[in-house]
Amino acid sequence: MIIFYTILYIILSVTGLVLMKSGLAQTQLEGIVALLGSLLSWSFWVSHWQFIVGIFCYCVSFLTWMFLLSKQNLSTIYPLTMGIIYTLVMIASVMVFHEQFTLYKIIGAVLIGLGILFLIK
Repeated sequence: MIIFYTILYIILSVTGLVLMKSGLAQTQLEGIVALLGSLLSWSFWVSHWQFIVGIFCYCVSFLTWMFLLSKQNLSTIYPLTMGIIYTLVMIASVMVFHEQFTLYKIIGAVLIGLGILFLIK
């Protein structure tokens, strides 16, 4: 059952982050104050549905994370999930946002994968 919640947490976190980024990609924010102003605007919420769905996914992932923390060792579950999330966000960023996929990122993802293997053994 823990594996199910771990996978759910990972999927919701990655989906939430990608959707929030996608929802904010069309905005021209000049800083935190501009972001807060946008968030208080009804037109922002209507026109940026990806952002809303992303926040929902991220909030549910946070609740799932709280459950995982209550059941697993922090020293194991944190690096495991963060490493997988980092790698999946990097892949999604390349696919969705057409970001650069450099040799250093590939090497980093491979090293993260090796670290995860050591953690679960």
